[in-house]
Amino acid sequence: MDRLAEFMENASKDDRILPTHISLFAAICCMKKDENSEGIKVTRRELMRYGCIKAISTYHIILADLQAFGYIVYKPSFHPIKGSLVYLT
Repeated sequence: MDRLAEFMENASKDDRILPTHISLFAAICCMKKDENSEGIKVTRRELMRYGCIKAISTYHIILADLQAFGYIVYKPSFHPIKGSLVYLT
């Protein structure tokens, strides 16, 4: 089962998950280029665009939620060009 389908199965049983969480997780999955790679290189700008998230504060809240709920591990780089890494758990 692919990661998005697995997430959707788990999210359907998790009352904490909102549509915004699903949107951001799907955006992360869309950015995964290499199937063999563990980490997914992401930037806030791309994730917000792909996830249709308009507010930076919402992005940060949802990203923190996904990590707190155990769906991802987020490793920020604080570098605007290098991007951060996200690991799907």
